[in-house]
Amino acid sequence: GSVTLNSITIDVLNNPSYNYFGGVQNQPGGVINLVGNGTRVFYAYGTEYFQNRGVITQNSPGGTNSITMPNFETAQGTITNLAGTLLLAAFQTNLAGVFDAAPGAVIQISGGGLTGVISTTANPPLVPGTPLTLTGGGQFQFIGSYPLGQWQFTGGYLLLPTDVVPNLALQGGTLALGANFQGG
Repeated sequence: GSVTLNSITIDVLNNPSYNYFGGVQNQPGGVINLVGNGTRVFYAYGTEYFQNRGVITQNSPGGTNSITMPNFETAQGTITNLAGTLLLAAFQTNLAGVFDAAPGAVIQISGGGLTGVISTTANPPLVPGTPLTLTGGGQFQFIGSYPLGQWQFTGGYLLLPTDVVPNLALQGGTLALGANFQGG
């Protein structure tokens, strides 16, 4: 597969799907804007990767976009959701970096197998990442139960649908527990 290097601004508008067969490297200073509804960046064979050392921004009022990539590494990058829902699924690598959800915006995070299917009970564990910062006035939703490293929640709204996040440092914001939290 090929490698796409980005150090400028790329706008992705209402792209129904982007099936990638290589690697994407969003370099420092690079910006990828997801605008509109229904953009899906996903893998084809399971060997593809996405490295974010820049900024990924979503601004999709009423819309949902997703990045489903098992080899998604953003420890040196920032992901910002200004409006809508951003689903980050199928993680099998280090979950780290800065995640910012603006008021009214939602960032959903899920691990997954190479099928990319989101499961609320059988997701493989995410590798602990440092640093991981969740901030902003929006919502963070973790789908599944994960043994994670040190997490830092600094603001916004965090929904834990089924279980606690081990080593979660609550430094601000609102924490909500789902109806099935620890069995209901």
